[in-house]
Amino acid sequence: METKDISELAKTHTDAIFAHQMTKAEVVMLLAVISARVNQALAGTVPPTAPVKADIATKPLGAKIAEKGYPCVCVMCSKHIYTLNRDLYENTTVKDFIEAYTPMPGYKPLNRQSKISNVENNITMNCPDCGAELGLYLAGRHIG
Repeated sequence: METKDISELAKTHTDAIFAHQMTKAEVVMLLAVISARVNQALAGTVPPTAPVKADIATKPLGAKIAEKGYPCVCVMCSKHIYTLNRDLYENTTVKDFIEAYTPMPGYKPLNRQSKISNVENNITMNCPDCGAELGLYLAGRHIG
């Protein structure tokens, strides 16, 4: 195996690890476990494998709804209310969906009580400024 092959293999594993959006502590723990397993395998004793938690297993992301940096603007008053801080995919959990939106100064963050509608991947909510019903497009494209 050449240095280039090893580098590409390491990049693949790094991308896979960071795709799970783990905290720094989780990444450090994962790397410590990997290192220990590699050292044991080199020494000739491989420990029994532990079951993998479902949330760590690779989940299909689905189609991309919106890209990082996407502005969420009210179609009635044209105010920029939220900005996506990461790419958003169809199979995103509610927690990850809420955390993906950074409110502009003076606006409340999204929470589980926020009333949101999803029609044909146009995720909308009522505008907190002008009160327009389903006027704030959170993701996708406004087709109108």
